[in-house]
Amino acid sequence: MWSELFHSSYVWNVEVYPEFEDQRACLPSGSFLTCSSDNTIRFWNMDSSPDSPWQKNIFSNTLLKVVYVENDIQHLQDMSHLPDRGSENGIPMDVKAGVRVMQVSPDGQHLASGDRSGNLRIHELHFMDEVVKMEAHDAEVLCLEYSKPETGLTLLASASRDRLIHVLNVEKNYNLEQTLDDHSSSITAIKFAGNRDIQMISCGADKSIYFRSAQQASDGLHFVRTHHVAEKTTLYDMDIDITQKYVAVACQDRNVRVYNTVNGKQKKCYKGSQGDEGSLLKVHVDPSGTFLATSCSDKSISVIDFYSGECIAKMFGHSEIVTGMKFTYDCRHLITVSGDRWERPGSCLWLASLWEWVGATVGRAGGQPPGTPGSQPACAELF
Repeated sequence: MWSELFHSSYVWNVEVYPEFEDQRACLPSGSFLTCSSDNTIRFWNMDSSPDSPWQKNIFSNTLLKVVYVENDIQHLQDMSHLPDRGSENGIPMDVKAGVRVMQVSPDGQHLASGDRSGNLRIHELHFMDEVVKMEAHDAEVLCLEYSKPETGLTLLASASRDRLIHVLNVEKNYNLEQTLDDHSSSITAIKFAGNRDIQMISCGADKSIYFRSAQQASDGLHFVRTHHVAEKTTLYDMDIDITQKYVAVACQDRNVRVYNTVNGKQKKCYKGSQGDEGSLLKVHVDPSGTFLATSCSDKSISVIDFYSGECIAKMFGHSEIVTGMKFTYDCRHLITVSGDRWERPGSCLWLASLWEWVGATVGRAGGQPPGTPGSQPACAELF
């Protein structure tokens, strides 16, 4: 007998829980999280060993925990098979329900999530209690980002369809530090970059990329704009490589554009999809900095060499567009989620054939396969 407790509605985002060598972890190694329009956040782990000390759901041996973000349970019911889909007792269902985006803090203790009504929630992951809830935005929250530990700062940035970016201080119970209103349309992605000198980079539907540097003032920390890049195409997503030197941006014209995080200059531009239709919706750089994965509105997923732009693999599997994807920290799996409500860890057979190519590629760069202890990013000084 086989049983799983998948989401009952659109899956919006996936996050992989950080790996720790000590006892700080709140979740077992290899765990990942998904959020959905069914108003739940679900915690998964593919280790089905009966000797695991972590208790799992009796109906699903891969499900660790379900967090219900609202008391309203109407969205847990799958309405797709009903003729009057989208209504209940003649009353239209709330189409703005559900968790839109989430982010795990670098120390693995907190989970930030934003919903489609503009609310921001913080859960602590030991007992899954909600410790902070605020009405942060006037529209759905589209992106969240914690600052990296190397920066010496603990910040959380949230961005929304309302064109605003809020910078929150984690150490001060997520108090507001600054609000930025540079963008003239929805903000589709926001990232922190840099090691000692922290930077914030954001892009949006206004076809703009803003590069900002942090400055300490008497009244607190402020991000000041240093560069503004205006493109001719809409920008849907971006990710920072492991060296913090380059940012890869997914564009409407199906290209991936790579920019220097310090001066904002474009370094490379290559095809992010092999098809002739659709737009790039998501981009994610693997933890080794060797490859990036892209998703296109034609429902395809591509794995691309970050340095050369060569397409290594392309696959289809979802019946709807891919809304989120993450490499695991050992770089052996790519987890994707979609509106078809399925979480699909990458096929082992497909990853095995890819893994041979990975080893050969990193070998040419003089390194070790991604995920190997002591391996160096193959793209550290390639541009």
